[in-house]
Amino acid sequence: MTGVKTDQFTTMLIALVIFDAAYLAEIVRAGIQGLPRGQMETARALSLGYGRAMRLVVLPQALRSMLPSLVNQFVSTIKETSLGYIIGLAEVSFIATQINTQVFTKPAQIYGILGLTYFILCFGLSRFAYWLERRLARRGMSTIASASAPKVSA
Repeated sequence: MTGVKTDQFTTMLIALVIFDAAYLAEIVRAGIQGLPRGQMETARALSLGYGRAMRLVVLPQALRSMLPSLVNQFVSTIKETSLGYIIGLAEVSFIATQINTQVFTKPAQIYGILGLTYFILCFGLSRFAYWLERRLARRGMSTIASASAPKVSA
C-alpha cells in the first residue's frame, strides 16, 4: 500500500502495535478519567507541573483501576499472535501444525502442548497481575493509613 516492501515479521509487528496501541490508549484514558477531578487540581495546587502531577499523583492511582483491563489486553495480544499464521509468520500454532504433519501419530499430544503453552502464558500473566494488584492495594492502604493517622506532637 505504501510502496515499501516489508518482511512478514515487520508486517505483523506493525499490525499488532497499531491495533493494541489504540486499545491501550483507551484503557489509560478511561483510567485517568475515572479518577476524581480534584486529584489533578490538588497536584497542580501543590505546584507540580502537568507531567510530574500525572506521574506522581494521577497515574499511580489510575493504575489500580486500569490493571485488570491492561492484563486482559496483554493476554489478548498473546492470543492475537496466532494471526501471524494468516500472514505467514511462523508462530506457535503454525509450528505445531508443521510438527503434526511430520509426526502423524500424536496430534492430540502436540496440540495439547500448544494449548498448555497458551494456558501457561496467559495464566501466568493473569496471576502476576493479581499479585501486582494486591501489592498495590496493600501499599496504597498502608499509605492511606499512615497519612490519616493523627499527628502527635511532643
